[in-house]
Amino acid sequence: MDPLVISDAHRGLRDAIATVLAGASWQRCRTNFMTNLLTRVPRRAQPAVATMVRAVYQQPSAEEVHAQLHRVIYQLEDRFSQAASVLAEAGPDVLAFTAFPVAHWRQIWPNNPLELLDTHMGNGTPRSSTSFQANRRRRVAGISPLTMIWIPNGLRRLRPR
Repeated sequence: MDPLVISDAHRGLRDAIATVLAGASWQRCRTNFMTNLLTRVPRRAQPAVATMVRAVYQQPSAEEVHAQLHRVIYQLEDRFSQAASVLAEAGPDVLAFTAFPVAHWRQIWPNNPLELLDTHMGNGTPRSSTSFQANRRRRVAGISPLTMIWIPNGLRRLRPR
């Protein structure tokens, strides 16, 4: 079984992953996607939309995940058409985990907890200019240098050099 790489949807990052890890599946980080999606919805409706989208991931089988995604898109079309189109377009990217066995789904979660750990606690070494640049890139461009790669026997964290 090929590995699954989970990262932001930054074009350069995706191209690098495709080059370095040829044959690997790619999934967009769910947490970062949710943040992007909710910018297309009025603030007062964000909790309801977030709950609807999270329900997609809680389905017990790949077929039900995809069916729930289509139901959510249909529900959003009338009031939040822009969010519905973003969700429809990103569906395959955020649901790549469904190609893997259901027993492994719990191991395939977004990389955001690692981003938070790296940002708030550091990686055990003093902050360097490289670290400063990575944090600046994260703030300015909205991308994270951290990427998760799920290999059938475990999860690996990749860090930039």
